[in-house]
Amino acid sequence: MVRTSCSVWLRGLIALGLLVATTLIWTASAPSRPPEGQAASPLADPAAAPVTSQGAPVERNTGPGLTTKQKRELLKSRFEKMKDDAAQLATKANDLHDELDRSSVDILSLDVIQKAEKIEKLAKKIKDEAKGY
Repeated sequence: MVRTSCSVWLRGLIALGLLVATTLIWTASAPSRPPEGQAASPLADPAAAPVTSQGAPVERNTGPGLTTKQKRELLKSRFEKMKDDAAQLATKANDLHDELDRSSVDILSLDVIQKAEKIEKLAKKIKDEAKGY
């Protein structure tokens, strides 16, 4: 089978999506311990919070007056949503792979391009959520 540049790109996109999903799932299952002398989470240490390009801290949408337990539950629900999105990403990547197997070298289905775009959007969503975690 002769690979076209489009199929090579799509296979690379699938591999990237699976890599992101695998990394998120692996980091979710691995217990993390902060180095000695550092806070456990960015919520506990405001100095560790992400900053904007102007140097101002990024405001987290945790709401006013949330208790520690409520903050923890909010983080837990966001994390579970990211895990679900990662599983969905892996499923979509496998669907795209199957669609590519059904396509020929000369004819590439429009579904392949649409599925690749959906995968790309979902991978970007997961990446952006992980950055703000």
